[in-house]
Amino acid sequence: MTDDKFINIKYRSQVEWTERVKFKSYKLGIAYIFVMLIMLIFINPAYATSHTFQDFLFDACRNAQPGSDFDIRCNVDSNQGDLSGDSEDSLNPTQSLSNLSSALAETRARIKSLQIKMKQQREKNKASMSASEDQQSAMETFQMEGFSVLLNGENGKLTHQLTPLERGYDTDTVKIQGGVDFRLTDDWIIGAIVSIENYKTLFDADGAGRNFLPGNSEGSSDGDSVAVNILTTKNIDQSFYLDALLSYSWIDYSFSRVGLFQESSRTTPTIEVNTTANTSGKQLALALGAGWDHSSGAHNYQVFSRVSFQYSQIDGYAEKGGAGFAMRINDKSANETVLTLGLKYAYTINNSFGVLVPQLFVEYENLLKSDVQTTTSSFVSDNNQTQFSVQGDKIDRKYGRMGASMVSVLPNGWTFFLSASKVFAKDLIEQSRFNAGLRKEF
Repeated sequence: MTDDKFINIKYRSQVEWTERVKFKSYKLGIAYIFVMLIMLIFINPAYATSHTFQDFLFDACRNAQPGSDFDIRCNVDSNQGDLSGDSEDSLNPTQSLSNLSSALAETRARIKSLQIKMKQQREKNKASMSASEDQQSAMETFQMEGFSVLLNGENGKLTHQLTPLERGYDTDTVKIQGGVDFRLTDDWIIGAIVSIENYKTLFDADGAGRNFLPGNSEGSSDGDSVAVNILTTKNIDQSFYLDALLSYSWIDYSFSRVGLFQESSRTTPTIEVNTTANTSGKQLALALGAGWDHSSGAHNYQVFSRVSFQYSQIDGYAEKGGAGFAMRINDKSANETVLTLGLKYAYTINNSFGVLVPQLFVEYENLLKSDVQTTTSSFVSDNNQTQFSVQGDKIDRKYGRMGASMVSVLPNGWTFFLSASKVFAKDLIEQSRFNAGLRKEF
């Protein structure tokens, strides 16, 4: 073999070896990326660790009350409060962000529920306005004049997804409403309704990590509310109407927060952090509405609009328990202005036992003014009361609602109604409601 042939073979061998190395490296790179994607998706669904909370904890630990449980967690069980990433997320008090959001959502739902009741009375206004004197005797069978009493029940469900800024949670709502209304004239009604409401929020569990095994939930929130509502509706003519309502409510809250303390090395056993607290709040709402409807035979078409102004406040409170991590949450309040535009279709069915009116509706809502939720807190056992602020997600300002209802008008002044609705086009929230009730006119 000549030297030139030997050199050529050697060169080809080196090139082939280099290509094989490159190919293997390429395959290893692809495998590495694939493994990292699997880890991100399946191993721990929790979001990135809360470095801002860790920095806040370092500051607070430097001023811990000597001998307190907080001091022991900071300077005995850990290195000046240095936590694992899982524990940073677990102890970050973002549960408090949901309280005002839920209160505002329930106030909006209360306004919508009252709007449905005013709609029912407007239909009777129109019937009364259009009736001749000869028809009045027939209408008395349906008790179209005087005052009426009503009883109503409602159930709601709200689900908030987990995000980097807020915890996931589910809120269940139960409401019972009772009230009276009085017909001042054929086209004008005023009324008052009292609502007794309960809200239960359960926060999703933490994600598991290395030597980090959380429980089934990160805590809960329970609210019991009493609301007084004054409403009025007036038909300007057969097609155009105006309405208004004022609502004020008091609410008592019970909170629990659940987390795990784990120092940064993850070598010592975790410590459960369970806190409880009680406080109160209030909500005020004013809504003004107008609409136009047109009937053609059994068909009815309605266009409506509404502007509502809402204010919600929760008093500050101090947690108890918590193995040293009890926190003091400052007062907080929020204002909201909501524009609603909607369409409704109804079809009247006459039969031997009364009148059935199935309805379909769709609404567009625009939060003209609504601030991102924030809360400020400090550790109870921090002598300097170092402040820590958490901020919620960007608000979905434009979204929709659709639903269906059925009204049954029976002889002797009885009316039954059912309705169901669902929110759509919200990125983080799913919300639905079911409403049922009855009315008796005298």
